[in-house]
Amino acid sequence: MGRCIGIDLHRKRFSVCVLDEEGEIEVEVEYETSRRGVERFRETLKGTDTVVFEVSELAFALHDALVSRVMRVIVADPAKTRERSSGEPKTDRLDARRLARLGQDKHIAEVWVPDPETRRLRELVRFHQQLTNISTKMSNIEYAKGACRSIGLSGPGLWSNDREKAELLEDAGREVAESARKQKARLDAMFADWAVKTPEALLAMRHAGVGPWVAAVVIGAAGEMGRFGRAQGFASYTGLVPRVHQSGEGCHHGRITKAGRKELRHALVQAAWSAVRSDPALKSSFKRIARTRGDGKAIVAIARKIATRLWHLMTEGHCDGLMPDEAFALKIKRIIRDNHIEIPSHHEPTIATTANLRKVDKHKSGEKGRCKQAREPSLCRQGDP
Repeated sequence: MGRCIGIDLHRKRFSVCVLDEEGEIEVEVEYETSRRGVERFRETLKGTDTVVFEVSELAFALHDALVSRVMRVIVADPAKTRERSSGEPKTDRLDARRLARLGQDKHIAEVWVPDPETRRLRELVRFHQQLTNISTKMSNIEYAKGACRSIGLSGPGLWSNDREKAELLEDAGREVAESARKQKARLDAMFADWAVKTPEALLAMRHAGVGPWVAAVVIGAAGEMGRFGRAQGFASYTGLVPRVHQSGEGCHHGRITKAGRKELRHALVQAAWSAVRSDPALKSSFKRIARTRGDGKAIVAIARKIATRLWHLMTEGHCDGLMPDEAFALKIKRIIRDNHIEIPSHHEPTIATTANLRKVDKHKSGEKGRCKQAREPSLCRQGDP
């Protein structure tokens, strides 16, 4: 067993605590968060070391810089890492020491480290959501102004008595909203182009309600879908499962946990609203639940069902509720036509293979949407250089 090194990472500097094999503090030092500082820290590492730090905006970059120099790099989940005792002081040096001791005692809740391609996809999804928020906010402002004018009120506002400055402010708001809408449209086209050329995205879009953006969110958030082990694990990751408090004979189910990535829940709920309009079985389930529990809880239940179906679809190749081949082919053609996508010849076999996946054998499929293994070859890109 080698040394365990805890790091408290910040934008300008990071604190390091090194524990030897006996658990004694070997050194506590600070480095500058820069290329030079990281290189100086790398020079002190040994091949048998274990490095622990919490996830942050710089965590994955530091992980990539250190993973080749040590035995193991652990990126910890701060929400699940044991909290400090009540009344204990809070400093960067003590936080690094705490992480080192927890790592040595193996009390760290580790997060999955996505590959660089998945990280870039997550960044695009996050940027798309930010543009959507900007567009919605500016639209709400314009609607509020119009509503005030319609009833003869000007409403309070910055420079409301100065027409020139007020017009300048309104023009700036319209330009921001228009720019956000244009950038969002460009991102939508990028997602569509990526989706029709990516086998995993094409497979996800076989389910009703799942389009290019939802497929990008699901694949970006989940990464390797098989890492969840079972469908319930992925459903828990989405945060769409209810809280459970069980003790003795009593068992209480509360509101959803809202764990995991917020954009994933948002995308699955959007997919659920689209799916209940086109899938008769999901529409029937939605109406049945909504009669007793309301539309909000009903759509969350449908979103959770779509999450479990997508896990089976991405890991086994089949699930319940797949679109008919003809409908799926029309869906892909519409995406290609609306976004003016050019399909290279080496991608055409992939699209054709995905479009012709066999439907699930309902008589042999198990409970909860479990399906038999797909008989088609693996959906790798055929002919890619």
